[in-house]
Formats: sequence, structure tokens, C-alpha cells
Amino acid sequence: MGILRVIGTGIGIGFCFFALGCGDIAIPLSSAPNISHILPQTLTAGSKTQTMKVVGTNFTSTAVILWNGSTLPTSVVDSNTLVGTVESSSLAVPAVVQLKVQIRQTGRESQPVPVTVASAPSIGSPVVNASPLLVSTTQVPSGAAGNAYSTNLAATGGTGAYTWSITSGALPRGLTLAASTGVISGTPVASGTSSFTIRVTDSGNPAQTASAVESIAVAAVASAGNALTITTSSLPSGWDGTAYAQVLQASGGTPSATTGR
Repeated sequence: MGILRVIGTGIGIGFCFFALGCGDIAIPLSSAPNISHILPQTLTAGSKTQTMKVVGTNFTSTAVILWNGSTLPTSVVDSNTLVGTVESSSLAVPAVVQLKVQIRQTGRESQPVPVTVASAPSIGSPVVNASPLLVSTTQVPSGAAGNAYSTNLAATGGTGAYTWSITSGALPRGLTLAASTGVISGTPVASGTSSFTIRVTDSGNPAQTASAVESIAVAAVASAGNALTITTSSLPSGWDGTAYAQVLQASGGTPSATTGR
């Protein structure tokens, strides 16, 4: 007749049998969840409802995110990723929150990871830009002398709105740059290629700047009313063995014109 005894809850079962002696049977436990990082780990007090991603290991289908011990609405993406929703009521005031992952089936919990609910920046305080400011325009379109021209410079990153300027070189004569929009427009008056350096400045505090060297090629194009035209419509007849000469006539274009046969 055997006597069964429990040694530690959920850890093992000790037993003794008359004639066989005593011993312990180990019962394996599921691994505890572990958090490697949280995105974002800093939230702003007074924000609206936010979505958080928790990345780690040993997340099962019953894993939930705990926010200071309270369960957040949680979606299990896979065994390494959870997504939770933090209601605006939990972000009303600045605080440091302890975030954990719990496996509801076993009750096992991860290590706590602090999440900061920070005060909103006051007016005039520095604001960290989300991404570097870059000029995304790599090539400016060509134009034609005497024809209307317009193109828009573009930038990415930083904090809008942007301010544009030219720090060296110059636009083709007849073109101007709108500082608030980055639009180059006007009517170029002469052919040629103009190189210049553009600078864009964002509205962050502190502000970011980015520069790029660009160029605009302007082609020479005759206007519709000044097109090159051969005005000689016929030539007089000639005779064998007799010298012949006749001047061909043309109009428009840009002198001097070259004739040929």
C-alpha cells in the first residue's frame, strides 16, 4: 500500500512505497514568458488610445499583457509578438508603469518592464524629430527658353512645414524659388545650364537642415512666331555650259543660317 505526498505546488510529486523506498518525480513546467523590448516604451500623457507591440519569447495563445497588473486587450500575433491596446484613461497623467506578459493558462508571468508615460512638452521646449531630414528630389526637369516652367522640390523626414532656400549658385534667369512651397517657376529667358545648392529647413525645435546640389538645363527653342522658314519657293532655269548663281532666302530662327544642297 503506497502513500502519495506532494512536494511543492506544481514542482514535483514525492512518493514512498513499502519495500521500494522513497523518491521524487519531477513534473516539467512550461517556460515563463520573457520580454525583450516594447514599442513604444515612452508614451505622452494625455494621448488618445495607443497600440503597443511587445516582443519576446514563450508567448502562447493564452498570453495577455498586464498594465500595472490589469489586463490589456491583447492580440497574439505569434509566439514572439503581442499587440495590446492602452486606453486613453490609462494615459491621463504622467507615470511609470510596470508592464508584464502573463500566460493565463498557467499563471506564469514575465519580468516587469517599465513603460514611461511622460509629460507633454511645454511650448518652446525642444522636440525630437522622428526621422532625419533629407532632400528627396534627385533630378530637376529641363526647360526651354521662352516657355513657362514649373517644378516642385521635395523632402522627407524632419518636422513639417519646410522652408526652402538657395545657398550657392543661381537659378536660370527668369526662374524663382518659393521658400514656403519649394516650387521653382517662371519663364527662362536664355539657354544654358545653371547649377545651384538648395537647402531645406524643417520646423522642428531644434530645426534640421539638409542640402543638395541640383541643376537645370534650358534648351534654346524658337518661338512659334519666329520659326526658321525657307522663303525661296522656286529657282530660275539654267543652261548647259553657262555659269549659274542664285541666292536662297530664309526667315526666322537665329542668324546665321546655313544653306546646303
